[in-house]
This record gives sequence, structure tokens and C-alpha cells, in this order.
Amino acid sequence: MQITKSIQKHTYSGLVTVLLFAMIAVFVNKPDPDLEKRVSDLENRVALLEETLSNTDTINTSDQEPQYRENWRQLREGMSEDKVRELLGQPNRIDGGRLSIWHYPMGGRVFFSRGKVDRWSEPF
Repeated sequence: MQITKSIQKHTYSGLVTVLLFAMIAVFVNKPDPDLEKRVSDLENRVALLEETLSNTDTINTSDQEPQYRENWRQLREGMSEDKVRELLGQPNRIDGGRLSIWHYPMGGRVFFSRGKVDRWSEPF
């Protein structure tokens, strides 16, 4: 009798274990429609950004690069944002605040404090 109870106990615990693994497998493999939609949306956004970047005018042609580099060397501390825009053109991105940073192609950055050039790093 005791052996039968022991076998039943092991059988039940074995069945419970199998059921738990089966349930976990179902939940793990169950597709999440929200997740699939979010991934699809992100893929679309990345494709749009890549297309935008490929259409962005970058200054990297051999006839423009020397003038562009010369314009960077004309920057001076205290220069206005308008003068910088006149020299370098519209930045690719602006991070704003008390200290704003204008990002240009090839890693160029201009740092402004209260609307005036504080420092800069020329492009590569």
C-alpha cells in the first residue's frame, strides 16, 4: 500500500511538472500582437530615418570640403548663431538648453552658451 502511494505521489508530481512545462511552452511561444505591432512600427521608423539620411546633403565632395573646412576655421568665441549658420549652414541636429549644441556632418559640433559660441570641435 505504501509503495502504491509513493508511486501515485511521484506520478502526480510528474504530471504537474509536465503540465507546468507545457503551459510555459504555450505562453513563451504565443505571439504577442502588441509586440509584433511595435516591432513593425519601429522597423518602419528606422527605414524612414535611413531614407532621410540617404537623402541628406552632406558636405563631402572634394570641391566643397576645403571651403567647408576653411569656414570651420573662421569660427570665433562669442560669435552669434546667425553668423555660424551663415558660415556652416543649417546643423543636422540641435540639442537645446542654456548650453546648446549644434551637430554637423562628419562629427562637427558647435557649443553655444546664451546664444554665443563657447567652443567647437571641427569635423573629422
